[in-house]
This record gives sequence, C-alpha cells and structure tokens, in this order.
Amino acid sequence: MPKERVMPQLTIYPSLNDLPAPLAYQAHAFIRITWFDIFQYDLQGAMTPPEWHSAHITISEENVLFAHGAVVWKPLHHAGQDYKCYGLSSVFTYPAFRKKGYGSQIAQAATTYIHQDPKADLAILWTSPQLDPFYGQYGWKHMPDTIIHLGDPEHPRTDDGY
Repeated sequence: MPKERVMPQLTIYPSLNDLPAPLAYQAHAFIRITWFDIFQYDLQGAMTPPEWHSAHITISEENVLFAHGAVVWKPLHHAGQDYKCYGLSSVFTYPAFRKKGYGSQIAQAATTYIHQDPKADLAILWTSPQLDPFYGQYGWKHMPDTIIHLGDPEHPRTDDGY
C-alpha cells in the first residue's frame, strides 16, 4: 500500500545549523550549480559563511526540498554609524515544483522575517532586472542609481545590484 503523502510545509530554520542535513545538501547543490561563481574557487565552501547569520526558509515534503530562500544579515559600518543590513539570498524553486506558488511563499516569508526584526536598518537584494516585478510584489524596490561598495574599504569594488 502506498505511503500517505504529507503536504509540502514551509519552515523557517533560524540558522544554517538548524537546517536538516538532507535539505542543506539539496540547497547547497542547487546554489552551486546555478550560481557557480560563488563557489568557483572553493568547492567545499559553506553555503553561507557564519558571519552572514543566515536563516533558511524552505518548502519541503519530508526530506525532499521544493524551494529555498536564505535571509542573511551582517553589520554595516558607514559614515560613523553602525547598521544591521539584511539580504535576501539564494531564492529558488526546483524546476519540477515551479508554477505552484512556492517561490512566492518563500519571498513573502523572507520579507516578513526581515520586517519582524526591530533592529533591521536596511535590506539588499541582488537580482536580475526581469525579476523586479516578482520581488516588487513583496515590497522590494529597484533603486537604479544605487552604487554599492564591496570588499576592502580602502579599495572597494563597486556593484549596481544586478
């Protein structure tokens, strides 16, 4: 007799250590394949470095990952002020499970997670221009004149967020 299916569940794991190993392996593999530039020099690197303070939002059924998103934060020091800077990262749905609203559930849950932190000062999302309407549904706004300085403060590299 076939096993009764469990419906896919959205779960928020407050840290990478809380994310069950089978789900972490599946998320890490998808990220490594899709955004290979992150891992091109460190194939054994962590999915998210500890200093990113990552929370992971998943939709899964038992140990099968359908969709994932990470909410990360780092302290940001700028012009004599300290800020808590959040980011939305690694949002994806496995191809077999697309067009069922899972990506929307992840984006909404992640955005809500950030808004619920009273210490959050700002949040950044790097994405492609064609995804602006998708993330715009959840309050994310494209800021075309924004220039982001990354890396060594003495010799930063710049990025426009795309």
